[in-house]
Amino acid sequence: MIDKVPKVLIVDDVPANLVALGAILKPLRVELVEARSGAEAVSKVARDSFAVALLDVQMPGMDGFETAARIRVTPGGRGLPIIFLTAIHRDELYTRKGYESGAADYITKPFDAGVLRARVKAFADLYEQREDVHSRDVALRTRERDEALQRLAAFERIATAALEEGDLVVFLRKLLGVFMEVADSADSAAILLREGDVLRVKATAGRTTRVEGQSVPIGEEFQGGIADPAQPISTGDVQRAAEASTRPAGQPRGEFGVPMRHDGEVIGVAHIGSTGGHRFSAVEKRLLVAIAERAAWAVAQRVRFGALERAAKERAALLESERAARKEAELANRAKDEFLATVSHELRTPLNAMLGWAQIALGKATPELERPLQIIARNARAQSRLIEDMIDISRIVSGQLRLDLVSTSVAAAIEGAVEALRPVAEAKGVSLTTTVGVVGNIAADADRLQQMVWNLLSNAIKFTSKGGSVALDAMRAEGRVIVRVSDTGTGIPADLLPAIFEPFRQADGSTTRRHGGLGLGLTIVRQLVEGHGGTVRVESAGVDRGATFTLDLPAPAVIPTPADRKPSAANLHGTESLEGLKLLVVDDDADSRLLLAEILSRRGAVVACAASAREALVRISEFRPNVLLSDLGMPDVDGYTFIRQVRELLPECGGRIPALALTAFARADDSKRALAAGFQLHLPKPVDADSLVSAVARLQAPAFVG
Repeated sequence: MIDKVPKVLIVDDVPANLVALGAILKPLRVELVEARSGAEAVSKVARDSFAVALLDVQMPGMDGFETAARIRVTPGGRGLPIIFLTAIHRDELYTRKGYESGAADYITKPFDAGVLRARVKAFADLYEQREDVHSRDVALRTRERDEALQRLAAFERIATAALEEGDLVVFLRKLLGVFMEVADSADSAAILLREGDVLRVKATAGRTTRVEGQSVPIGEEFQGGIADPAQPISTGDVQRAAEASTRPAGQPRGEFGVPMRHDGEVIGVAHIGSTGGHRFSAVEKRLLVAIAERAAWAVAQRVRFGALERAAKERAALLESERAARKEAELANRAKDEFLATVSHELRTPLNAMLGWAQIALGKATPELERPLQIIARNARAQSRLIEDMIDISRIVSGQLRLDLVSTSVAAAIEGAVEALRPVAEAKGVSLTTTVGVVGNIAADADRLQQMVWNLLSNAIKFTSKGGSVALDAMRAEGRVIVRVSDTGTGIPADLLPAIFEPFRQADGSTTRRHGGLGLGLTIVRQLVEGHGGTVRVESAGVDRGATFTLDLPAPAVIPTPADRKPSAANLHGTESLEGLKLLVVDDDADSRLLLAEILSRRGAVVACAASAREALVRISEFRPNVLLSDLGMPDVDGYTFIRQVRELLPECGGRIPALALTAFARADDSKRALAAGFQLHLPKPVDADSLVSAVARLQAPAFVG
């Protein structure tokens, strides 16, 4: 084997992505070479040899497709396997373009770290094997090549004979010609087919003493001994040598026979012989075994079905069956996605109204109503979290979960999660303490980082009884950020520890369990942390002895913020007041319309409502709103069609009005579809009042108006 470590080229203009890829591929025995542009990648390929290249599609100056094309014309890049990585181009058109550019694979972000490592390892192993083969003796490679070419030529002759000859005996005689050609000293050959407990000679060639029609009992004589125990036999074997040496002149002294198998059953025997006592070489034996295996299928079709046409029909039926099964699987997968989207819409729509009105009512509630309203709001938020968990796990399984990796404050993410859960801990009587050192920033999705911490803290509080404690510690060391959540709760049984991060796994799943939830929170944490290039682990001394969960995330020293990062809504508008703005709300759900109108009116906006796309088009011409807010899931005409109709209007008739899309659906591409249809911004339901007002204010920025 060679000692040279395979090199892997990773190409991305975002340093944070290079760090993440490096963390994922670190366990492999490879040397990682980075390139931050297409031009740099082409230059490196021209100078060095790589096992595989991981190439980002979306890069400034020279994108991934152009880079791949330029790599292909370099001497070292003609056969280089290229894996495209992208979070932008996910549709079939761009996937096909990637493969047409010579890609070995096309993977959309976020990707499964284990799958990516496995694919890179496969190419690295292939590279090492290829280099090892190149270092072998040239003569050995030449013999192997000649054997392969000889085998290919024999296969082609068998295929041609199978297509041209419908008669079984004529076909078998052509097979015998192929058998004798692979062994230079063979001067006889025969094919015997099984008929019950005997082998019947069906075709002969050369100086054989066998006669067509002659039978040989299975297990007796040379040919019968091949059929049982169904193993190749040569007169060069020790047990056959004495028998061969005493044979009369004119009979084969060197023989080799192979069982012909189809569907695990011996249907016959192929046999070659040499009257000169020649021992057939290992190459000749391998060729005969391979040819007999290939010929057995064609022989079986004629023996069992009588004609090649019947076999062709069966192959066509099998192909059609596979196509139908694939289509059925695709329909089932599509139905699952549509069902999930519908369930999300039907659950989130009433939750949106419940939570929104509860928050509004809390602002002017009497003391005796304040607690019931708080309970309603808290349970609505808990229901919303369960829905989000189901949607997240579906996106993770289907590979549709997207991470927006930017420079993110770890302390801010921790603070957001702690402040959200502190009231829950206090209500339960659990002490919640935090110790956060100088942790700085890391390359992370801010919302998902907070979600990871929130899930671990929420889990710890849930399983800690009154009077217990939950502690969070965070520190930065050796290029890593460590976040540790410990509790004094119920602990984890030893037999559950290995499976604690698997979906739906709970210590108590019975109907009498004390703790609710779906058992998805820890699964989501593991998938999210691995998507960030990190790890999560758990420790517990056993039942009633608490548990400790540890997040370990990469923290490079330099994390530049992307230049195309959009400024916040506050920077765009400077104030969250909507005083004097004319807003049109379009939603077929009456409760949602009233809620949105109430929230926006309280901030000074003048709000008009429409229950359908048709009514909204009339209100646009009459009301002339400054901003349009539309639900996506509406009967008859949905939000996507509605906004396209609006964009077809003349500018003076409202064709350029800034628009915000609202949806309770869970499909991963809702935001992309909404922006492509003509909306400027997209918000999921349930809608937070402050986020809604900020989004409307943002749409009044010069970048969106006019």
